[in-house]
Amino acid sequence: MRRIVLALACSMRVAGAVALACFAVAGHAAEPIAQQAQAGAQNYLVLFSSSPTYKKGDQLIAGTVVELTRRTEKLVVLNPQGQPTTFTGPTKTPLGPVNGPVGGTMLTTIAQALTAGGPLETVLGASRSGVPPGPLEKAWIVDLAHAKDVCVPPSGALYLTVDHDSRGRLEFAGTGGRVAVTWPASAERIAWPRQLALTDGGRLSAQTPPRPSSNLVLHIMPAGDASVGARLQWLLQSGCGAQAAGLIDGLAGAPTGAISVRSATGEPTLAVGAGGAPLDFTVFVNRAGYLTCLYRAPGTIAKAFPSGDAPGAVSAALPQRVPALGQTPLQLMPRNQPGTDSVLCVVADAPGAQWLPPPLRGGGQPMPFGDTESLVLPPTAVRADMMIEARP
Repeated sequence: MRRIVLALACSMRVAGAVALACFAVAGHAAEPIAQQAQAGAQNYLVLFSSSPTYKKGDQLIAGTVVELTRRTEKLVVLNPQGQPTTFTGPTKTPLGPVNGPVGGTMLTTIAQALTAGGPLETVLGASRSGVPPGPLEKAWIVDLAHAKDVCVPPSGALYLTVDHDSRGRLEFAGTGGRVAVTWPASAERIAWPRQLALTDGGRLSAQTPPRPSSNLVLHIMPAGDASVGARLQWLLQSGCGAQAAGLIDGLAGAPTGAISVRSATGEPTLAVGAGGAPLDFTVFVNRAGYLTCLYRAPGTIAKAFPSGDAPGAVSAALPQRVPALGQTPLQLMPRNQPGTDSVLCVVADAPGAQWLPPPLRGGGQPMPFGDTESLVLPPTAVRADMMIEARP
C-alpha cells in the first residue's frame, strides 16, 4: 500500500456552486434570514411525525404533553425561534415555554408548505441513486433532470446527480463562458465544479448530451448564524422546496449533533490514484459550533480547516465545503510506502485555537504525531472521519 503525503502549497482562484429546487411555492422574493415578531408565538410546528396522534403542519401550544407510546414513533417540532426538537417514543414530555425573540412569518410559511402536500411530501426519503445519501446530505444534492431554482450554501457545499445513462460529459454555460466536466467513473454524484463562477440570481444552463439542457437560477444562502427554521423559510421562499424537504428529512433521520464527512464524489472515503487527488470534501452537521478538520498521516498531523487563526464557525443545517469555493484544494501526492491516512473533523463549542496542540493553532504546517497518541477533544464535541485510500 502507498502512503499519501499532504502537499501544503495553496493558491487562490474564483469558483462557484449550486443546489436544486422543485417545490411549488409562491413566486416572491426571499426575505433575509432574520428574526421578527410573530403572533401566536407560543405555538410549536410539527415538521415530521411517524405517530398517528400528530401530523405534519399541526401547531401545538406550549405546555402540550407530547405522548409517543412506541419505540418506532418519532416527532420533530419547530419552536417559534426556529429551533427543532426531536422526540422518540416511548415518551410523555410537555412542550416548554418559549423565551426570547421569535421568527416572524417563519412558522406560517413552513406550515403552508407542509400542508400543501405534493412534491414536498414525495421527495422525503427518496433517492435516485443506488447508494442513498445520509440524512444530513439530502438537502444538498441536485438532480439536474429536475433542477430550476437552486439554493447554494455560501461555501459551495453542493452535489449534482443525473441518471446513470447520462453520466458522461457534463456541460455548463453562463455569463462567464462554458465549462465541461467529465463524470468520474462509478461516482453517484459529484461536488459542484470549482471552475464555475457563483453569482446570486445568476442564470446557468446545464446539459448532459444528448439530453436537453436544464436552466438553473442560483440563490446564494446568506452566511452567518441562523436558526434551522429561518433556513427552511428561506429555502421555501427561494423556490427550493425539494431542498427544504430534504432538510426536514435530515432532521427526522439524524440525531442532534450528528456529523458526516463526504468526498467530492459524495463518499465517506477519498480514493487517490497514481496522479494524486485534491483534498476536497464537505462536512455536514446539524448543530452550530466551531469546525476543525485535521489531516492525519503516519507520524504527522496537520490542520486542513480553518486556515490561519480563523475560528471556523459553522451553523446548524448549513454544510461547509473544505476548502470553500474560491480557494484551491491541497493536493495529495501518493508514494510507494505503506500506511493509511484520514481526515478528522470535529465540531465543538470552542474554536480549535482553544483546545488543539499549540503547533496546530495557527497555520497548516504539519507536526509530529505518533500512532499511539490521541487528541483530547472538548467534552461536548462531535467528530467524523474520512479515510484516504491509495489505489493503483
